[in-house]
Amino acid sequence: MSSKNIETAIRDSVDNFVAELSDLIRESALETVREALANELVPTPRSVGRPAKRPVGRPRKTAGRKPGRPAKKSGKRVRRTIEDLEGFAERIHTYVQSHPGVGVVAIGKGVRLSTKDVKRPIQMLLGAKRLRTEGAKRGTTYFAGKKGKKGARKA
Repeated sequence: MSSKNIETAIRDSVDNFVAELSDLIRESALETVREALANELVPTPRSVGRPAKRPVGRPRKTAGRKPGRPAKKSGKRVRRTIEDLEGFAERIHTYVQSHPGVGVVAIGKGVRLSTKDVKRPIQMLLGAKRLRTEGAKRGTTYFAGKKGKKGARKA
């Protein structure tokens, strides 16, 4: 055989091998895609009845802050004026007169203020002896006016 015939035979064999290999690779890729699509179309038990928002166990996105930390407040404190405090104190005194024996949380809900905003006006009313207390710590209840003398002798 001549060298040209040998080169042509080798080239034909390599071309046939590459064509067979290409067909096998294409079939394998198509089979892999079919399997992937079949798995996507069949619902898994975890995805049934639940919208596809985020994976289970993944935390919600936080807008530029680490999870579990509260948003930063502005650096300035809000100072209430004496007139504001006196206005709150009047509202609280009126509420306690109509609802004797209430606690701080109930007073806050009744006058629509936070518990934090109620504490200072209550201290002012206690100092002016317009309110009186019974109990201690979390069990403190508030009443209007001074504490009456129990068991006082009649003269």
